[in-house]
Amino acid sequence: MLVIDEGATDAQLAEVEKMLDISLPDDLKEILKLSKKIYWYWTLFGKTIIPSDFEQIKGTFSINLEEIEFFTAPLVKIKVRRLLKIAKSIDGEDIIYDLKEGSIYCFNYYHNQLFQMASSLEAYLAITIQNKGLAMWNYGLIGNKELKESAFEFIREFLKPLVSDPDAVEIVNYACIHGAEEIISKGLPNEEDVGRVFTEIMHRLDADLNHFKGYNNLIIELCPAYAKKWIISLWVSKKYEKIADFIYLRAYFTGKALPAKEALKLISETIPDRASGKDVYRLLSTIGDSVIIDWMQDKVNYPLGDWVNLFLESQPTKEQVFSWLEGDIIYQETVCLALKNLSKES
Repeated sequence: MLVIDEGATDAQLAEVEKMLDISLPDDLKEILKLSKKIYWYWTLFGKTIIPSDFEQIKGTFSINLEEIEFFTAPLVKIKVRRLLKIAKSIDGEDIIYDLKEGSIYCFNYYHNQLFQMASSLEAYLAITIQNKGLAMWNYGLIGNKELKESAFEFIREFLKPLVSDPDAVEIVNYACIHGAEEIISKGLPNEEDVGRVFTEIMHRLDADLNHFKGYNNLIIELCPAYAKKWIISLWVSKKYEKIADFIYLRAYFTGKALPAKEALKLISETIPDRASGKDVYRLLSTIGDSVIIDWMQDKVNYPLGDWVNLFLESQPTKEQVFSWLEGDIIYQETVCLALKNLSKES
């Protein structure tokens, strides 16, 4: 899970300082200006793309401007002005900044005790972001310098707000974390930047094949004018054949980027006779067009499960449904199972 809000403004920071009647520490303000709320659990899921340079960055990290207040000792219910609560951990424990020491503590409610997590906010970032779920983290771990620098670089480069006139690198950075939809909703990339964005994505893809799928999704969504030619090139070049599941990934993007008939022609030429429904479904399911129905009619075989799913997702016409119902028993079974599944979904 990942939540990243926009950075806090000077006015918002000043309001918190006025409420608390203190000056917030500079290192805390630096992070809050990048994002006033970060909630990061384990690692980044979904479409988020972490460059290989940062693949060690995992764990838990949270900070929230709205939750900043003086820590209240639970037994005596007294606010401790030296201790500033800056967030809650994934377990609901208070994350506390010691204003005198600059250290970061965690208050464990089960033990009713403060445990030092890190000697500074910077060390807290390094420790928690690289943490892989070890229970020892509550008692303080010494951060690896290289990982600590990597964590800070990641936060500064990838979590910063999008500027008003971003370049290709900033656009791709933002899309890697927030998704292509967020960039598109901001009217980006503009027509002049599309080519540069495509070049930037290609540069990253060639340098980091672990994210072949993620970067190809960005190409299709952010650079549609370049996507078709690029996807067709995957059927000619052997450069990426060693990537795990390459034939399925290539088919997936072909179905997304090319017109249905063109995509079917390219993919179907690689499908052997008597291929299983499971393999055919993995290769053709992204096309989602009725041209699949006519192609698959003489290829359906048992078991029918994935053939039924492919039939449904290919948006059969009324004429195709009746044609299959008038055909051999295996075609009739396919349609009946598809209609049964459809009724369950309804």
